[in-house]
Amino acid sequence: MTTCCLPHVKALISHCGKSSLLTVFTQHGHSEAELTPPYKNQFVRKWGPDGSIATGSEDWKLIADIAEAANGHTVVAKDTYDAFINTDLGNCYMRQACRGWWSVGL
Repeated sequence: MTTCCLPHVKALISHCGKSSLLTVFTQHGHSEAELTPPYKNQFVRKWGPDGSIATGSEDWKLIADIAEAANGHTVVAKDTYDAFINTDLGNCYMRQACRGWWSVGL
């Protein structure tokens, strides 16, 4: 999937940069506490600790091309599918008076 989508995602990131548009990245991961019973995180309860991404693990790291593009931009940590739940993402957009956004996931 990444092989097919990545060139298009990079093109969109490049377009945003050339157009001086706010670019914010999200990074999914779970703390050690979230991966330890009792599981309070909905995602961890559904997929289990072995099916969840531990913050700081190899799986947690952004892929190289995205990590390079994210350099110098805001990266918001998230622990559920919805990047607006339990994060500062909404406030980030409001502070910048954003009227809309694209959401892309890999």
